Amino acid sequence: MTEQDLFVGKWVLDPTQSAYELGEPPQSGSYTITRDGDVFMFVIEWVGADGKEMAMSFTGIVDGVERPYENPDIADSTCFTRVDEHNLNSTATKNGVIINDATRQLSPDGQTMTVVQRLMTPDGQKANTAIYR
Repeated sequence: MTEQDLFVGKWVLDPTQSAYELGEPPQSGSYTITRDGDVFMFVIEWVGADGKEMAMSFTGIVDGVERPYENPDIADSTCFTRVDEHNLNSTATKNGVIINDATRQLSPDGQTMTVVQRLMTPDGQKANTAIYR
């Protein structure tokens, strides 16, 4: 595919502009998105407030189809949806209930990515907003 995807690249967290309702904001981090055909790979790395290095990765086909998640201990399925060239959404479902949804929105100039992750907790929905440049 020759079309350039504005989400593809390595994004660096701006912790001073980020807001967390759940957990402590990280000291630093990055969010790398790569694409191989229809498959997107997301790699998130961060240094927690406690100084501990953490990382997670996952893949998805951005076509609005719910698919089994690679780690059923975390979620049963995920679904990735492309709203437009500046908006990429996803949900994770466990036992038929959405437990996490995330929106990734690019600024009009494509230089800033805002990731809003909403998590269902026993106390209700909590949202973390991370700003990447």
